[in-house]
Amino acid sequence: MTLWLRVERAAKRAQSGIRSLFSTFPAKDTARICGSEQDILYEEEPSMVEADIRFESPPTLLDLEKLLTIVAEESVEYKLWPENCFFFAAAIQENLSTRHGGYLFSGKQELKNLAQDVRARIRARFEAS
Repeated sequence: MTLWLRVERAAKRAQSGIRSLFSTFPAKDTARICGSEQDILYEEEPSMVEADIRFESPPTLLDLEKLLTIVAEESVEYKLWPENCFFFAAAIQENLSTRHGGYLFSGKQELKNLAQDVRARIRARFEAS
């Protein structure tokens, strides 16, 4: 059985204008697991699969829970740069792929240069868990 995982990061409080470029907000991180690609995509707004990652050994729910907790503890704020939605997806993608033999099947790999210090802390904690 194939499971689909959708991860997203947004600011809990939306703000527009030039001020939002330099502000930080509490992060609103979500992860959703579904049994089909159609169920993972929202119908109310256009969305698509950005990356399809296949694993040699399926990640466990416990690993996913540990990783999401570590990311939430190490990066509590949404910043337009660098701790944004791409950072969040990259941190999940990178750590699950390393632990479970993941490889990019299609799509793109998220930017590896975002928030390297935070990602190093996340990686160290996840490897130790």
